[in-house]
Amino acid sequence: MPCNVVSNPSFESGLDGWHTNLASAVKIITSDVAYDGNSFVSLDLNTDRPTGDIHTYLYDLDTAKSYDLKVQVRVNGDLPSVNQCTFSVEANDDPAGGVISSDYIWTAGEWIQLNGTYTPSVRDTEFKLAATCHFSGDVQALGAAFDDVILSDC
Repeated sequence: MPCNVVSNPSFESGLDGWHTNLASAVKIITSDVAYDGNSFVSLDLNTDRPTGDIHTYLYDLDTAKSYDLKVQVRVNGDLPSVNQCTFSVEANDDPAGGVISSDYIWTAGEWIQLNGTYTPSVRDTEFKLAATCHFSGDVQALGAAFDDVILSDC
């Protein structure tokens, strides 16, 4: 999509343009399971590290425009009904931003689209993809995946 302001939205270039504080827990997966292209990013979450995120920086946003958000999210692993993961997309440096979209995911193995609308109040901001999984029972680890990250003004 030519109007997408997010660089490397489908992680075909690995983590190029994306950053994390949990490098050992972030993996680029190359597989036909990818929603778009051949790659997606997965955060390895477990009972010791139930939360993870990656972020990029958006520059020169137009504060007079609204941007449409579409992000594909997926839980990889066994997800019994007592467990769930929360996925969110945030604009952290924007006082009017905060969480653009968030949802609880109760099913594993399928891509689910998060949608939202963002009207920035600042031209530059950190754009964060985050996930938190809640564990109980025998499940000790899950992969929280993101792909096809689109923030578009057209």
